[in-house]
Amino acid sequence: MKDITIICCWNDKKQYQRLIDSIKIQDIKVNIIGIDNRNQVYTSCSRALNDAIYQVNTKYVLFSHQDIIFNSPTALNRILAYLNCINESDILGVAGSSFNSIYVKTNVLVGNCDELEYGGTERVNGIEECNTLDECLFGGYTEYFRKTKFDESICYGWHLYAVEICLRTMYNGGKIYVCDVELIHKSKGKLDYSYNEMYRLLCKKYSGSYKYLRTPCCYYSGTSFLKRNIYYLKKLMGLKIRNLRDK
Repeated sequence: MKDITIICCWNDKKQYQRLIDSIKIQDIKVNIIGIDNRNQVYTSCSRALNDAIYQVNTKYVLFSHQDIIFNSPTALNRILAYLNCINESDILGVAGSSFNSIYVKTNVLVGNCDELEYGGTERVNGIEECNTLDECLFGGYTEYFRKTKFDESICYGWHLYAVEICLRTMYNGGKIYVCDVELIHKSKGKLDYSYNEMYRLLCKKYSGSYKYLRTPCCYYSGTSFLKRNIYYLKKLMGLKIRNLRDK
């Protein structure tokens, strides 16, 4: 009997196939739901994952980026062991951050396979509590994600849907965990204008619940009207300068 379903919304066939190939060598069997978005049927990952969750018939669900590679045959079995340790209203991931720490905790390797480096600033030992998770790979109990949908209004694109649901989960009494499973993420990520705008919307939504927010992509600011908008403008200027430099 299979315990885990992996959902992946993809638009790059080669990257998705590498993910599938790495899943096939695992020492446990899992279900896979691939959402082919090459024709841009979905304009947000939140909508794609909310639709796909109803196809899941396993106890647990994981949401994966297309450029993830499970480089150890025991990776999913270890994730399953950690999933068995959390409560139904908790969420587990492989890269996380905490409001009171500047460190991004992860054992994930990022970059091309011949030039890999650890993606975070601090390694994880076992399973540790944090506040927000990266979207590269995370999940929990299927029933929880059926009841707790991704926010399609705040996360209207391809960023921050894991962060938002983590914040909502904590507000409702659940816990967020990051685990020490090592895998490869073939991307260092690139922050853009939409990330900046969605982060500002996220701060606005949770300004009455959290004084500060921190994401695994190193965004950190106060949530008050003044602080979130000053931070937004500073990041906006930085993005514009970067784009001019890259031309």
